[in-house]
Amino acid sequence: MFPRFYFLSNDELLDILAHSKNPEAVQPHLAKCFANVQSLEIQTVPRQPPTVKNMRSAEGEALDMPKSVALHDLNPSFDNVHNNYFHICALGM
Repeated sequence: MFPRFYFLSNDELLDILAHSKNPEAVQPHLAKCFANVQSLEIQTVPRQPPTVKNMRSAEGEALDMPKSVALHDLNPSFDNVHNNYFHICALGM
């Protein structure tokens, strides 16, 4: 299980799992999973999984992902967002 899910209540976790095929519906819970991440810019292309292009902070700053993160499955996708988040922080951006 994705470790940052421990920061969510049972109701929030059930909401995420119920909407795991709809990445836009999961966005309200991002702030509890990632520090100062308000939303993700998700690009959709027909016949391809949605991809995360950047993260937006509560202040409106946007950080591009070093690699596109395909949203095939919720838990591995959150792990990929998490890894890119820490990669960006390590670069000092």
